[in-house]
Amino acid sequence: MRYPNGSVELVPDLIDDNSGVGRQFSTGDLNGDGKIDIVTSNKKGVHVFIQE
Repeated sequence: MRYPNGSVELVPDLIDDNSGVGRQFSTGDLNGDGKIDIVTSNKKGVHVFIQE
């Protein structure tokens, strides 16, 4: 969050509590809606998180 005085606050959002980031992740607009989506891969598999 960026405030009018120029200061910034990091506000974390929990996306998933069981997938983990692992060693690789990528971001991009996967479905063309203008929102950034996330893809992660780790020992548990590949996980795709689409913003709604």
